[in-house]
Amino acid sequence: MTATVNAVGDACDIVIGHDSLMRLSWVFSRSSTEFMPPLAKALLASPLMQSVWIVGRAIRLVAAYCLSPDDWRTLLANMAPAIRGHINDTCSAITNHLAARVPGEEEIRQLLDEAIRTEIAPVLEKHGGRLDIVAVEGNTVFVTMGGGCQGCAAASFTLRGDVDHIFRKVVPLLGVLVDSTDHESGRAPYFQTTNEA
Repeated sequence: MTATVNAVGDACDIVIGHDSLMRLSWVFSRSSTEFMPPLAKALLASPLMQSVWIVGRAIRLVAAYCLSPDDWRTLLANMAPAIRGHINDTCSAITNHLAARVPGEEEIRQLLDEAIRTEIAPVLEKHGGRLDIVAVEGNTVFVTMGGGCQGCAAASFTLRGDVDHIFRKVVPLLGVLVDSTDHESGRAPYFQTTNEA
């Protein structure tokens, strides 16, 4: 098992030794209304954790706020027994309780396209932006943001907040939402990023 904390300090990716979760991905938080497997429940017991993502052989821990490297080391040392102790029963719990209830890729795409058309597009269009689904793989959805959203300083907040919330309302067993946008190439972002020296 290996762990890598991101540069910002708000997430840590843990790679485990086996992959028995098929090609589906799972996002669990304290507000998850669907079944929560033992591992997610154990990891979310820490008040420092906001959500737990399980994708194939990887677990992503998303903190409620940025943590120092020392805080992550302590947290991971405390969580390692839970990860080792629950990974096998979590794999089987997910397979037995959740995987069979995930809609097919085409159904997910249709439901989310309708949500984009009716709820998301009208808001993004006010800023000259748009959101497109690039691909659906299992229950993982890849999107791109265009127009005023491409390169916008608020794009990640829009995607992780409003869009994610609307998508999960429509498809409760939605996996990870992946932003495939080349934000560096944005020509007219609604909110400019600042490059302070």
